[in-house]
Amino acid sequence: MSKPALKKWADFWASQKTPSHRADSPTFLRRHARELRNLFEDDNPKSILELGCGDGALFSLLGFEHLDYKGVDFSESMLAEFRARHPRVQLVNAEVSGFRDNREYDMIFSNAVVQFLDPLSLDTLFRNARVMMHSKSVLVCASVPWRAQRAGFLRGELLSPFTKTPYQILRSYIGAGLKGLGQLDYWYTFRDFKRLAERHQMSLEIYGGGCYVYRFHAVLRLSCSANPAPL
Repeated sequence: MSKPALKKWADFWASQKTPSHRADSPTFLRRHARELRNLFEDDNPKSILELGCGDGALFSLLGFEHLDYKGVDFSESMLAEFRARHPRVQLVNAEVSGFRDNREYDMIFSNAVVQFLDPLSLDTLFRNARVMMHSKSVLVCASVPWRAQRAGFLRGELLSPFTKTPYQILRSYIGAGLKGLGQLDYWYTFRDFKRLAERHQMSLEIYGGGCYVYRFHAVLRLSCSANPAPL
């Protein structure tokens, strides 16, 4: 992540205590977690690296509580909330795209994190993640803002209930043009992820979002050509 972007988000998250889910009700969080679990349950991962772990609101709902887990986030205030919920969890204060350690994980997971990463930072995340993957690992980039749905998002058509007035819609477009979309700075296409997968020798599966219909999920594994099976 570039220094200006890192400072921007470090300043923004310095005192935040919630990742601002669409809703914080137990019902919504359970539904969202169920959607995310469908992306990796069949892989049955035992060791997890979560990039952008936030306040840990989904930690138990995702089934991570009794696994070999490490969470990474650069917001100390969010990590403090996580520790208050789960005092024994291993957490690291670091910028996610540049994070790398000397072990391999069954799953490297992120949710609603790609929106903060410019293309170069996202490529760096993939490069570092690949080093921490073994032949059966899975890389999950969940809740990626889908560029094809950006206009509908700005018009308010993809939010429920649809309550935006024409004046609010115009302000959304002007605001997006002048200063980005706040937490939705970076929107990506399926083709963007296909290129990343090819560059880093991974296979790619794309799934549509349910709780957030203007987002998609990318599930990646090391390709067979990158890790040939032993004879």
